[in-house]
Amino acid sequence: MANSAQNTQATPDPFHTALNELLVKFKNRLTARELQRFKGTTLEDVKATLADIEKRQDTQRELRNLTRIRGFLDAMDQFGKVIEVFPNSSNMVAFVWGPLKFLLQTSSTWASSLDRILDAYEQIGEALPLLTQYKSLFEQHPEMQRVLVLIYKDILEFHAPAIRFFDHPVWRQLFRSIWNDFKANFDGILQNFGRHRRLIESQFALLQARQHEADRIDTETHRAHLKSELSSLSRELHSAQRLLERAEEERKRERLSSIKEWIGGSNPGVIHAEMLKVRDDYSETGNWIKSSSEVSCWLNDDIPRSSTLWMHGMPGAGKSVLASIIIEACRKQENHRTAYYYCRSDDINTLSSLAILKGILIQQLAWYPHLASYFQEQRQQKPEVTLNMESTARQIFETIAWESDRQYIIIDGLDECEKEDRKMIISFLTSLITKIDAKIPSKLRLLIISQTEPDIRRLVERAREFELKANHNAQDIGSFVHTWMARLNNKFGLPEVTVTALEQRTCSLAKGQFLFAKLVMENLFSQPTRDELYDELEETNFPKELSQAYDRIFERMKRDLSKKEWKVAIRLLGWITCAERTLKWREMQAALSISPDQGVVDFDGRQAREHIHNLCGALVSVNGERVMLVHATAKWHILKSSRIDITDIEFQLATLCLQYLCFQCFNVVGNNTVPQWELHSSILDGSFGFMDYAIPKWMGHFDRVYSKASYLSDPSQFEQHELVMQALCEAAHDFCITYSGDLDLHRAETNKLQEGENLSKQFQQVLDQFEDSEPSFRSLWSHMVEHRQQSFVKRNEVSLNQLKVAMDTIRSNIEEMSNNRSLARETREKLEKFYGSRPFKCPKTTCFYFHEGFLDKKTRDHHVQRHDRPHHCAVPDCTVAEAGFATKKLLDQHTENFHLDPEVKAGMFKDIKPEKPSHAKFDCGKCGKSFVRRSILKDHELTHAGLRPHECSRCGKAFTRKSDCTRHEKNHDIRR
Repeated sequence: MANSAQNTQATPDPFHTALNELLVKFKNRLTARELQRFKGTTLEDVKATLADIEKRQDTQRELRNLTRIRGFLDAMDQFGKVIEVFPNSSNMVAFVWGPLKFLLQTSSTWASSLDRILDAYEQIGEALPLLTQYKSLFEQHPEMQRVLVLIYKDILEFHAPAIRFFDHPVWRQLFRSIWNDFKANFDGILQNFGRHRRLIESQFALLQARQHEADRIDTETHRAHLKSELSSLSRELHSAQRLLERAEEERKRERLSSIKEWIGGSNPGVIHAEMLKVRDDYSETGNWIKSSSEVSCWLNDDIPRSSTLWMHGMPGAGKSVLASIIIEACRKQENHRTAYYYCRSDDINTLSSLAILKGILIQQLAWYPHLASYFQEQRQQKPEVTLNMESTARQIFETIAWESDRQYIIIDGLDECEKEDRKMIISFLTSLITKIDAKIPSKLRLLIISQTEPDIRRLVERAREFELKANHNAQDIGSFVHTWMARLNNKFGLPEVTVTALEQRTCSLAKGQFLFAKLVMENLFSQPTRDELYDELEETNFPKELSQAYDRIFERMKRDLSKKEWKVAIRLLGWITCAERTLKWREMQAALSISPDQGVVDFDGRQAREHIHNLCGALVSVNGERVMLVHATAKWHILKSSRIDITDIEFQLATLCLQYLCFQCFNVVGNNTVPQWELHSSILDGSFGFMDYAIPKWMGHFDRVYSKASYLSDPSQFEQHELVMQALCEAAHDFCITYSGDLDLHRAETNKLQEGENLSKQFQQVLDQFEDSEPSFRSLWSHMVEHRQQSFVKRNEVSLNQLKVAMDTIRSNIEEMSNNRSLARETREKLEKFYGSRPFKCPKTTCFYFHEGFLDKKTRDHHVQRHDRPHHCAVPDCTVAEAGFATKKLLDQHTENFHLDPEVKAGMFKDIKPEKPSHAKFDCGKCGKSFVRRSILKDHELTHAGLRPHECSRCGKAFTRKSDCTRHEKNHDIRR
């Protein structure tokens, strides 16, 4: 007997082993607190909890019919009695009662959640069999104990995600979305219970039939049949599970895609990869940042001195590269989450507080797949095409911030944003950190990296501060320069004394600016001969500061490039600086290929044969398709220096857009007079490669030219720009003829221009120099002003019907060709070369996806359907809310957040101040507002006309009021 007992202990029953394995797996998903809470829980404990809940509900008169759970209690009680033959069976059932008790206690604090929990247990109770009546079946046929394992597995699978959810600090906010998302899995579990029940009932009926027979000859046959039934059940369960998983995966993919589309925003991963690539040849540089006391404490300590760290320093110090190193260090932390964002001055769409939140949210979506349903719920409740309400973004961010993992948030280059946006994002994040720190210290950690801006210092006064000084990265700059000196030496064969002296000189002058060292080294390496290298090393030529380093690069380009290449390079740099959005290299190639004299786009004859890197060298960087200046300081240097005539470039861009849109390929398509084969030929020769920029941006460039014209009233200034002005006048004249039908209709509708909408006197003085130019400009100006004063729906459309018809026809043909699976490889490559890999574009001109596009028609159509919102922002050129709003309340919130100007603010205090002071004698003839001084009235009237005569001397941005322009210019302190 003893031996038998030992053998039994040595070889435990396989089904008991299977039950134990399920329990161990379940326990591994629990916290230590949950293990302790669930251990030893009994049915009596659950009943006591139900009695407490019922008593509390009775007191509050909120009884919820708790008897619904009785079926589940009876079923699990009998399950425990059936498996009591196994050792440790009471502990197994305790981990059913324990989670049940926890879920009841937690959900009972909110009636809606308790109802859902009770409904779920009621359905499970109805699906589960009462097992004690089948006890003989399990005793006589141990194979059937396998069904008990499957029942236990499904119960644990139901409880595991429910426990995780109800243990979330903000589960109430998530309940509806998460519970709805869980329904698919829950339905699968219910179906499994049904299968288990049917098998048990059928086998028990068969067993009873056998027991009434006189002989037992068919016992083995019965066992074989039972094994076959179990195998069939196993296959059925496996097949059903696979079908359920595939359907669920497809549903989640579609949902994830729609959520990403809704969030929108830029992908910081592309910039991060670029920052990491910078260190490919210098992998050891920058690693000191991880061991610095401030960063190490913030990164590693359980409770750092502050959950917020502000790292700041001079422009060009390599802060973005250091940010990428910290990001990678954070990502290597086990069981922690990291989200980051790079603010880039060359892309205005990335510089708002909303854009920062969206860039972080798109990363957080990947952290917690179980929260995708919550994202989806928010998307459905606020059905804008893209997430454009900061309050919604904040709400989602805060909900995710309460997840159990430690979260690192790194924001680099915050000084690139406007002060108001900096204030909004810092105030929100630091306030949230304070709230979370009160309950879970340092769970949410924020790192802000910027220049040393006074307003940021005030906003993060409680944060720990780390100032980057010249000595911090001096060693890294030394390693960087040393590597470059080896390359220089290999190329030019320099004496050792020269190498040493040059290395010391560069490091000394860098003063902690990595960018300075980079520009100097790349410029020296680009010299074609040793004599020219030595010329660069002369005291008078060698740069002493960053602006001089840029000057030397310009000098080298001018010397090394042919005259025509230099002209192209300057034009490209000017376009990058003045473009209304970031241009793609294929769009720049298309612009270069425009031949105004011939009226065609000639890629074969006019496109640049050298890549922009070879033409503009260290001054540009290419991020995917997008071409940008290497650093924000490069743009400010170009605007300050006289190397590129920005006024000329502005005129060139306006002229180029107008000339291009006058081409015959647009005219015949717009008039529906072109055969399809000819249209396809135009598509495949790249004729429409600049269309996505020229159509929505021609009015913006025309407006900026109008602002520039006020400077041309001086005859000496006019002479400098006579040629570009002449070209613009001719282009405007041709444009008016090409689209005369739409412009004539426009004039018929508007009858005449209102006072204040006429061309300025300065502009008319310029136009007087050119015969018959004023009518054309007046017509275009009238069209632009009236278009900007229309509703958002109209402003979001192509303003000229003939051009709209042409664009729609061209785009539909490009889409059709892209969808043609039998298209020749060479043809497909041409389409992608000229129009990119996302040919399905949104037709709304202010939408990001107008030029960015989608991979497929289904996604684009779904996006466009959600554009039709009844409430739209009335502020011209608002880029935040291009999709409109579902309710007026959301529109009012947007207006309050983004467009509350001083006049509106003054109106908010009308109970304190009289509406019209007695000395406000100057009334606006359009809206009736009154002003104290005539000059203020004139500024106000400009807003009605859409005029912005005051332009920033540095970046070209135009303003209606001079005071607004002055305030804006003050923000142009030298940045990174």
